[in-house]
Amino acid sequence: MAVPLRKCIGCSKIHPKSKLLRFVADGNLLRQEGFGKGRGAYLCKDIKCIERVLKNKGIFSRVLKVAITMPSKETLVNWISTSK
Repeated sequence: MAVPLRKCIGCSKIHPKSKLLRFVADGNLLRQEGFGKGRGAYLCKDIKCIERVLKNKGIFSRVLKVAITMPSKETLVNWISTSK
């Protein structure tokens, strides 16, 4: 059985979907979601990828194709630490 693969928007590496966090746009806010409807953006569970995404603030908007408000670094770190 094939393992679904996705690309991390922080490091651009391809990983198994189960090893990444999925984010979706909820109006103009970003929220973490494991599954569901809508366009998703995937991010490694690594602080380095969070820092890259925060440095390039428009990456979530570009990938999700909607203008969003970026969450704080603490919020992203919290989502990653609770999902491990």
